[in-house]
Amino acid sequence: VTPNDAGCYIVVDGQRYRPDCSGFVRAVHAKANAPLSGSPVTTSENDVLVLHRFLHDHGELFRSDPKPGDFVFFDNTVDRDGDGRLDDSLTHVGIVEEVLDDGTVVFIHRIAQGTLRSRMNLRWPHDKTNSQTGQRINDALRRGLKEQPARTTAELFTDFGRMSLLQVAAR
Repeated sequence: VTPNDAGCYIVVDGQRYRPDCSGFVRAVHAKANAPLSGSPVTTSENDVLVLHRFLHDHGELFRSDPKPGDFVFFDNTVDRDGDGRLDDSLTHVGIVEEVLDDGTVVFIHRIAQGTLRSRMNLRWPHDKTNSQTGQRINDALRRGLKEQPARTTAELFTDFGRMSLLQVAAR
């Protein structure tokens, strides 16, 4: 799933999705014939919050033992409300691709620069590499701003989500 040449949207089977993290997740699920529903309840809600609520209502949310295909949610990745502070919940979402033997979660997500594969290890949230092997275990997910330092994927992690098998089968 990739954006069109102009980068204006992601297209799956003629359906357009926003070229951001939640649009990417929706497009991947649509391509897998498991479209996601849900819409904002208030004008201040972003689509990541909508997806999180959808999983709360029709699946499960949890903090450990992810599997490929699970959602991964993050807080404080951007200043969504424009108040100059990075204190906004549920600002980013991706899809778990694999979990490595050391517990590092490899996930796919979309940011302004494009679709990326990133790593996150909840055992060592502040470390970018494994001190024994030198392997990358956490990527930066937020750039530092003035008095607010950069943060790793694990530092900004909120929870994982999984659609219930009954919800998928009903589609």
